[in-house]
Amino acid sequence: MPGFLGYKSYSYQPVFTANDRLDLIHDYIRHEDKFYLERRTIDKFQQDKFIYEDENMIFVLDGVVLNALEVCREQQAENFQNAIIFLYRKRKLAFLTELRGSFSGVVYDKKEDILALFTDQIGSKPIFYYSEKNCFIFSSEIRYLTDSLKYSGIAYELNTESAYSLLTLGYTTEGRTMFTGIHQLKPGQILFVHNEEIHLESYFTLRNEPDFSLMEADIIEQTDLLFRQAVTRAFNKDKEYGYKHFACLSAGLDSRMTNWVAHDLGYQNILNVSFSQSGYYDEQIPKKIAERLKNDWIFKSLDNGNCLYLIDEVSRITSGTLFYGSAHLRSVFNIIDMSQYGLIHTGQLGDVVLGTFYSTLDTHKKFTSSTSAYSVVLQHRFPANFIHDAYANEEMYKLYTRGFYGVNQGLFVRQQENETYSPFYDIDFMNFCLSIPVKYRFGHHIYDKWVLQKYPDAAKFLHNGKRKIGSSNGIKLTYKERTFFLSEVPRLITDKIKYKLIGSPIANKYHMNPLEYWYRTNVSLKTFLDNYYKENIERLEPYPQLKSDCEMLYTGYSSIERNAVLTLLAIMKNYF
Repeated sequence: MPGFLGYKSYSYQPVFTANDRLDLIHDYIRHEDKFYLERRTIDKFQQDKFIYEDENMIFVLDGVVLNALEVCREQQAENFQNAIIFLYRKRKLAFLTELRGSFSGVVYDKKEDILALFTDQIGSKPIFYYSEKNCFIFSSEIRYLTDSLKYSGIAYELNTESAYSLLTLGYTTEGRTMFTGIHQLKPGQILFVHNEEIHLESYFTLRNEPDFSLMEADIIEQTDLLFRQAVTRAFNKDKEYGYKHFACLSAGLDSRMTNWVAHDLGYQNILNVSFSQSGYYDEQIPKKIAERLKNDWIFKSLDNGNCLYLIDEVSRITSGTLFYGSAHLRSVFNIIDMSQYGLIHTGQLGDVVLGTFYSTLDTHKKFTSSTSAYSVVLQHRFPANFIHDAYANEEMYKLYTRGFYGVNQGLFVRQQENETYSPFYDIDFMNFCLSIPVKYRFGHHIYDKWVLQKYPDAAKFLHNGKRKIGSSNGIKLTYKERTFFLSEVPRLITDKIKYKLIGSPIANKYHMNPLEYWYRTNVSLKTFLDNYYKENIERLEPYPQLKSDCEMLYTGYSSIERNAVLTLLAIMKNYF
């Protein structure tokens, strides 16, 4: 991802590859032989980001800070850079809790020879790092690290534990990457480097302790107040810089509410973009919603699965998550000129923030490292301590792993072109939602009540083309450790019958990502993917057990497993 890179050196200076993107702002600072910082950032939101040096320190902030103007007013500063430098001198990095947005940064104390790296509260702007005795290297993009290690003659290997995480969960977790020795800074974390020692501190941690004093009516009012504040912050940032609005729109509820509330707040000049298999709900419903909101609308067909040809391009960007989950996004941004647009607005994580990641109403339910796995075929390969035991419950585990490591990796493709944000990521909104007792959040209960009471016209369009908003409320049933509503039974029975008749949902074209359908009906694509597998499977020869497992997955299981194997092979091809 565009951002920054650099090193703190003790005996040698690593070599970074040349900047290969002329559209990025490119500058650097070197302090003696001790520290080097290079910025390669998107030429957008330039008053929100800066590179600064004085006799005492070097400071770079990258990304977008939605409350930057508020911070300037509070500090009576003429610009955001001055406000942040003043706050840092007064409070050091404790001021990070006051920022709202998607950001990351570096501070180097020249006098004390201390380096500090930080990312935002949910880790939406990644920082990767590599450390050995005589050098510490860091970067916003993992490719710059691997290239630097290669050019510096430092060997690195595939992290096989992360490989099995990819093949099961679809992503890596706990600060791991696909490469030995290379780590990712965790959400809400600060990393300090001093005297060749690394020290990690958390400046922000989410909690989901329920506030049982909250009443339903008050929950709805506070939800609306905080969501409107979050949408205002994000869309005002576009207006501040004179950009047009760009907002994704699907058949779901989350992106719909981002757009609906923005419209209700008076924002115009919005371009909606949708993508799916032609004729699927993600074409039909967004078209109607965009028409209702008077927004411009573009639909990108995913027919035939041609986006899967982008496997190498996508894997060089994401380097650790199922490539098909980002290939469709890449195919969209490859054909749209983003120069006139501001933030890429989404509704990401809405369903599990105002809803919940709990699978049942039992908040004490035990969870394992393979909970919410894409594939359970190789879950037995996970070491017992693969997932840290610090997660208090299933929801916190899933939010930090599947949410902030898995889903957030989908941001990497968007961040190649622009900054991106979801109002559901707003920390004030998220903190409040996680304090709502689960009985209100479960099964879209309070989500639906909020929509029906505040934005009833938004409820006229089916949720994902199947569920009438508000219809899931009613009697709760539990079957095989899964809790659901009585009104859901007809749909669940229908889905079960469809599965028996046609197999997995991805085996027919009426799906967002009909991977199996594409594989079976597009002969050229099938040939390409199978050849890719055959040409690259030998790259796993140094890891015989892993190679054998991948051969089993690719030849004996569905397209989900095949795409996981192909993702791993693409990493081997492009990074080793």
